[in-house]
Amino acid sequence: TSQSIEIKRDEYKDRNGREKTSYYMVPESPFDYLEISQEPPPFEFIKISSKQLFDYVELPDDNENRKTLAKQLLNAIRDHQFFIIQLSEEEQQDDKALIDEFSEFFAMKKEEKQNYQASKQDLGSGWTELFFDNRDNIRDPEIRDVFQVRMGEEGNIPWPSEEVKKKVYSHFERQWKISLSIVKLLLSELDIPFESFLSLITGDTKFLAENFRDSGNVKDFHGSPETNLSMFRYTDTQGYETTQKCMVHRDNGFITLLPKSTLPGIQALHDNTWYPMEEFTSSGDMMVYLGVSAELFSKQNLPALRHRVVRTPNSIRYSIPFEVKANRNSKITDELTMDGLEKKMHWERIQNSVHRVDSVSGVGC
Repeated sequence: TSQSIEIKRDEYKDRNGREKTSYYMVPESPFDYLEISQEPPPFEFIKISSKQLFDYVELPDDNENRKTLAKQLLNAIRDHQFFIIQLSEEEQQDDKALIDEFSEFFAMKKEEKQNYQASKQDLGSGWTELFFDNRDNIRDPEIRDVFQVRMGEEGNIPWPSEEVKKKVYSHFERQWKISLSIVKLLLSELDIPFESFLSLITGDTKFLAENFRDSGNVKDFHGSPETNLSMFRYTDTQGYETTQKCMVHRDNGFITLLPKSTLPGIQALHDNTWYPMEEFTSSGDMMVYLGVSAELFSKQNLPALRHRVVRTPNSIRYSIPFEVKANRNSKITDELTMDGLEKKMHWERIQNSVHRVDSVSGVGC
C-alpha cells in the first residue's frame, strides 16, 4: 500500500528562518509522521535465553534442535526484523553495574570528562558530547553524552578507571559471543559459510597500540576495529514539553544488541506503524536486530530493522547498544566495501531529507 502525507514547507525552517538541509535537522519524511501504536505489535515475540543460544550453537549443524532454533530466528528476522534474547539474572546484574559506573562518570563536570574525550583516538573511543539540531521544534540542539569503546584500538582507550575497564571488557566479550552465535545460526540456514562473515569483521590490528599488540592479550574482537559498544546518556537539557524523536534509520553494521534501557526509547517500524518496543518487553529482554551490512551480505535474506529513538521530557535515559561492523576495507558485496557503505548511507539520508519523498510504498516492515 501507499500512503501520502502532506508536508508544510514552514516545518523545515530553523529558528533564524533558514531552510533546514541537514539530515539531522529534517525529519526523514514520511516515516516521522506515521502512527505510534499504544498496543504491542500484533505478533508474538520470538524469545530465547542466552543459555539456550550458547548451548544450541555448539551442537552439530545437522542437529534437529539446532536447526529448529536457527529457522525460528531466521523467520523472526524475515517477518519482524528482530527477536529477543532473555538475559540471565547474573547478566542483568552485570549490565546494571556497567550502567551505574557510567552514570557516575557522566555526572562528572564537563572539564573532567574532557580528560577522556574521544577526539584523541583514531577510532573515536572515549567520551564525546554529541549535538544534534532539534528536529521537532526550533529550540536549541539536543545534547547527548556517549562513551564509546572500540576494542580495535586498545592500548589507546582512555579508560576512566580499572573498574570501568573490567566491567566493559566483561560486557563486550559477552555481547561479541552472543552476536557471533546468532550470526552463525542464521548463516547456517542460508548455507553461507560462517568463515566468510568472520573474515569481514576480524584480522585488522593496525589501530592497536604497539605495546598491547605485542602483549599476548590480543583476542579476536581486538581485530574488529569498527565493532563498538556505546554507553549513551540521553538528557533533557532544553525543558521539552513533548517527546523528542531522533533520526529514523537502519544501522549500517551487521548486528546490533540492545539490552533494555533504563527508560523506554527505541521504536520499531512494522506495517507502517511505530511500536515503542521497550514498553512491551520485560526486564532482561535484549532486542536483537540486523543492519544494512547483513541485508546486503545475505542478498536481502536478512532484512535490516528501520527504527528510531525517542526521548521523554524531564528524564535521563541510559542505553548500551553493541554493534558488530565489518572492517573498513572489507567487501560487503563484490562492489561495496564497509567504508563505501558508510558513505552511501550518509548520502542517501541527505537525499531523502532534501527531496522529502511523500510515499511510504515499499517501506521495510
